[in-house]
Amino acid sequence: MRTIRRYLWLALFVGLFASVLAGCFSFADDVTPPPGWKPTPVPPTPDLSRLYPTSPPDPAQGRIAYQQKCVECHGTQGRGDGPAAEQLPVLPANLVESETLIQAKPSDWFLIISNGKLDKFMPGFRASLDEQTRWDIIAYLYVLGTDDDKRQRGQALYEAHCQRCHGPQGQGDGPDAPAGLEPFSQAFFAQHSDADLATYLVNDHEPAFPELDGVDRLNVVRYARLLTFARMSPWMPTATPEPTATATEAVTEIPTEAPTEAVTEAPSAPGTTEATTTPADLGVVTTPAATSQTTPEATQAPSPTPQASPTPEGAITITGRIIHGAGGEVPPGLVVYLKGFDNFEEVVSLETTADDDGTFRFEGVEVAPHRVFLAYVEYQGVTYVSDVVTVMPPETGDVELNITIYDTTTDTDALRFDRLHVFVDFLGERIRVAELYVIVNEGDRTVVPKEEGEGVITYYLPEGATNLQFEPGQGELGKRFIEIPGGFVDTSAIPPGQYQLIFAYELPYPNQQAEIRHKVSLPVGSVLVLVPAEGVTVEGEGFQPGEVRDVQGMTIRIYMGPEIEAGGEVAFKVSGFPKETPQGRIEEPSTGLNLPQGKEFWLLIGLIVVGVGLIGGGLWMYFHPEDEEPEDTGAATKVMDSDEAASTAPSSDVDEEALPEGLRDDPDALLDAILALDELHREGKIPTEAYEKRRALYKAHLARLLARKHDTRQED
Repeated sequence: MRTIRRYLWLALFVGLFASVLAGCFSFADDVTPPPGWKPTPVPPTPDLSRLYPTSPPDPAQGRIAYQQKCVECHGTQGRGDGPAAEQLPVLPANLVESETLIQAKPSDWFLIISNGKLDKFMPGFRASLDEQTRWDIIAYLYVLGTDDDKRQRGQALYEAHCQRCHGPQGQGDGPDAPAGLEPFSQAFFAQHSDADLATYLVNDHEPAFPELDGVDRLNVVRYARLLTFARMSPWMPTATPEPTATATEAVTEIPTEAPTEAVTEAPSAPGTTEATTTPADLGVVTTPAATSQTTPEATQAPSPTPQASPTPEGAITITGRIIHGAGGEVPPGLVVYLKGFDNFEEVVSLETTADDDGTFRFEGVEVAPHRVFLAYVEYQGVTYVSDVVTVMPPETGDVELNITIYDTTTDTDALRFDRLHVFVDFLGERIRVAELYVIVNEGDRTVVPKEEGEGVITYYLPEGATNLQFEPGQGELGKRFIEIPGGFVDTSAIPPGQYQLIFAYELPYPNQQAEIRHKVSLPVGSVLVLVPAEGVTVEGEGFQPGEVRDVQGMTIRIYMGPEIEAGGEVAFKVSGFPKETPQGRIEEPSTGLNLPQGKEFWLLIGLIVVGVGLIGGGLWMYFHPEDEEPEDTGAATKVMDSDEAASTAPSSDVDEEALPEGLRDDPDALLDAILALDELHREGKIPTEAYEKRRALYKAHLARLLARKHDTRQED
């Protein structure tokens, strides 16, 4: 079952890489270190405690930005039900649920909005939104998530227990205020969740409030937080005075492990007079607040709220055929397994026996929104999996899942490494090296080990390599991977097609230099080495410095290496250290890779690879993550594979005259038009033939615009 889950994740992830990257990378000019510059061995760690707004966040401005940047996925009410939500394999966060909002820290939210959340397919917005606007969005989310009852109860508790000292607006000017009582601090509230503040009231605040129960403590701290905003709701005039404690210089983000999107409930205006515009005019609907709450661990970012499985909405028939990829006979009696997943949790498990002609059929299969299905068979000891489909009832009709099988061989002559990507990250006295191999089987048979427990492909490591790591879900040493002197072997079968394997290790980095040298067991078409653009040099026979790219806030230089014969060596030297980030400043991204640990390390490596894929002439254009099959009667979605992506490459035959004038030079407008077409087709308002023709035209022209933009920047 682990194999099936890994396939499901990889299929969805690869299919969505291009759309994620549409907002995640840009080209950068070549930058060289200034004369006489000397790197510092260990870059300083930025002070995240300085991550707070320099002026009170304004939920009215946040609402405007939310509608421009967030509503497509998270919906007008923040429930994760925007028009683009159904296109994602992971549903966007529900931003009107109480518990996660109670646990979330605004500073963590700021990092998410700025940098994105890779494992949730959320892009970052630091390039398109200034810092204050990002804080404004956070204020709007708190306002949207505070209903009338919560606010009114919080206000009453504040007036009864807090106002005589802290004053009506939290300025520390109440009649009983002790000398030196400061206004509510933006820095303090930005660094603490509501759960933190509720605990603080009992354990650390003087006086303590033991008479308040957990719900009341949460209500009063929420009201106090609202007082730190420029206004308490988007439909109120500005009422909150400027606090005296503000940051002395701009602050923003660094890539970091932060919580997934937060959650909320929705408010009305406090006691001051409202403007003539009503919440309904602004699309704000109040919802009752949940009373449950949890206190997060002090050192851990909030966790995402688990999403319940969707309620089944009818049933469909899933059919398919087992096809022999080399044209051979399909053996009778193969057992076909069907799996269904909601949010990567298995909810459907069925099996049947294929007919003599290879066809199979599952009737009465329950479906729910965003439920993902795949089918698989086992043949000659190898598991073969169908494409992955996502269903969207009630529009979804019957689904077809075909499975291609192959005979096996132990001959590896058809295998080669199409590319080897090497990433170097700097960890002070050592470096972390990630190697990603693109493996191609050009034959018509699946390559398997000669004996059980033996390897199919051998991977070698440099001398002195330690801390070998594999991407979670790929496998581990002693199971899929077997350690041998100088490296390891991969025991997995390799069917015809293209695959990837990524692993990482560490090397000593004395005197800021190291040699990466090891054998390769198969021919390598090209080697790409990616390092920080400033302060680091790569040298080796056949290696040439290439372009500089900005990917996910990191400035990377790509060195192009030569072809290597089977049995040859990858060999190059790395020296230097990434340019130091100015002490204490967070707004300027580090020029080092500074890659995160854990799951996001592997996700970020994947994003970088896709960004770098532009080098070889293969333009990764923005794709809607679903592409309906012409034969489908419903809206079952098929995740795009690499062959389909290649078939939609830019064409010089696009008829610009067939495009509306407003779409000819505007990539963003084209993306909106594609989304609108998809919506119209789902609603049955345009014929399938016209939809497919128009969508193909828009996608092809979008590719041309991106290619043209690329060429222009290279000329500059």
